[in-house]
Amino acid sequence: MGARLVKVTATGLVKAGPCILKSVHLVAGSAAATLGIQDSSAGGGSDTLTLGAVIGAGDSWTSGDGKGVVFSAGIYATLTGTGASASFEIEP
Repeated sequence: MGARLVKVTATGLVKAGPCILKSVHLVAGSAAATLGIQDSSAGGGSDTLTLGAVIGAGDSWTSGDGKGVVFSAGIYATLTGTGASASFEIEP
């Protein structure tokens, strides 16, 4: 099975269970935005990856080797900023 895209507009669980994160794109809305990504199904841990974007701009991360990064518990996103969204490229 190939990768799929998941878009989020609020803090919460992006994908439950083991998966591979290939890339992520953060878009800020009417306020600066931040995105913290954790290997967790419930949040509360340390961020594995953090992105930030100023008003109306974006920030991206793509796996350097193209294979992605394994998340064993799932992907949990903490998203801040009015109107912010994040799109995740995930392989189940």
